[in-house]
Amino acid sequence: APGRQTSPSRRLIRGEHKQIVRIAFDQLDEEWREVMRLKHFDELTMADIARRLDKSESTVARLLVKGMRELKVLLKRHGITDS
Repeated sequence: APGRQTSPSRRLIRGEHKQIVRIAFDQLDEEWREVMRLKHFDELTMADIARRLDKSESTVARLLVKGMRELKVLLKRHGITDS
């Protein structure tokens, strides 16, 4: 569909954003990265993550929230916001 096509410049920007997200993700604390990877990439439940890491679900939830907050800060420093 013509409306779904993107310009070369938009594809370039999207590629740059992906690279920045990867860099920011790699800068996160290892524990935060692990929880976020298991939740968002491996699509495990909080209970499964807690069992795998031998932590309580509330600890996993706190790690996930802290990791997401820090990722947002890092992305903002690189000019990427959620708006």
